[in-house]
Amino acid sequence: MAEPEVISKDGESITELPPAKEISKMDKFKKSIGENLSNMGASIKKHLALMIIFILIGGAGGLYIASIIYDWRMSEVTKVGGFVYDKRVYDVKIRP
Repeated sequence: MAEPEVISKDGESITELPPAKEISKMDKFKKSIGENLSNMGASIKKHLALMIIFILIGGAGGLYIASIIYDWRMSEVTKVGGFVYDKRVYDVKIRP
């Protein structure tokens, strides 16, 4: 089978490319499923990264607040000189 030739305005011969093969519906479906899955995977990675960041920030904030409350309670115990634990009163004395 001979390839058809097209002559341009400049007089040079240019061979035509055969027409592109049409993509079947199944190939389009496979391509769209692949793209959707890769997009979903990227989205899940982004959301997991954000959740990990928020968990770390929340944990750090919780530890900071807990240390503030602990210091406040310990200063209160040393001022009063005792504390109640398990329905018993304990004396707190600072060592010399």
